[in-house]
Amino acid sequence: MLVLVALSVVALLAVPAGAQNGASEEPAGVIKEERFKSSILNRELAYDIYLPPSYAKSKDRRYPVIYFLHGLYRGHKVWADRGCNDVLDALIARGKALEMVVAMPEGQNSFYTNAINGGGRWEDYIVQDFIPFIEKTWRVLDTRDGRAISGDSAGGYGALKIAWKHPRLFCAVATHSAILLPSKVSEMPAYARQSMSRTGRIFGNPIDEEFWSKENPLTLARERASEIKGQRIYFDCGTGDRYGFAPGTEQLHEILKAQGIEHEHALLPGDHGREYLKAYIERSLVFISDAFRASGAGSK
Repeated sequence: MLVLVALSVVALLAVPAGAQNGASEEPAGVIKEERFKSSILNRELAYDIYLPPSYAKSKDRRYPVIYFLHGLYRGHKVWADRGCNDVLDALIARGKALEMVVAMPEGQNSFYTNAINGGGRWEDYIVQDFIPFIEKTWRVLDTRDGRAISGDSAGGYGALKIAWKHPRLFCAVATHSAILLPSKVSEMPAYARQSMSRTGRIFGNPIDEEFWSKENPLTLARERASEIKGQRIYFDCGTGDRYGFAPGTEQLHEILKAQGIEHEHALLPGDHGREYLKAYIERSLVFISDAFRASGAGSK
């Protein structure tokens, strides 16, 4: 009897999670947690990687890749914890999205920014360390046409900022609930100033306004307009975002519109956080997949 029970448990563990719950047995991707040593930060960091359904069986195929950045007080596992892998599996099965790799680095509470006080070169870590590492370690495309960046909340801030400071790296950027606040600290809501001050190791405490403005996606959208034209851009935010990022989302839309930069944006029903991301992650995944298709990356 004990042998039969043990065999039953082993068989159950071998079944995809969706099948255990009676869901359709569509091909599923795999998420792995791995580690790598960042030479820039001089430490070992964890990351998650989503490998699409055909990855294990293919030998030479290289896949387009999304770099997804998590928000404040979260970690590299947020994409999986919020079921984004299940959404992508379903989109792939229905033909609405290409098979893509998604790499999720650990960003702590860095805003993916090179800290003003030398506390850590987090932007350089993503651009100069993590992306080259992923391209050497996994079968992903290493060209702009096959590379996109995404994120939510502080990760959305980081994705927009990095995409526009390094426009030759990414064919597309797509974000949810990005932290978009005025460049003038005095115009920030009080709670935002307090929250940002707690990240003093990044922007200074009190916040160094010149540094904050220089790194602000709203500033970059104006100053780098000629460089980011042609990049595919999508961003959304909840109309009930409890941190008040909806006005900044609209402001970014107006800036891009004034600069003649094509983009898609939306204010959608919802708040900020787990449920919002789960509800709308499909939008960014389809948007990026369409960008890869348009670039020809899906056929490589």
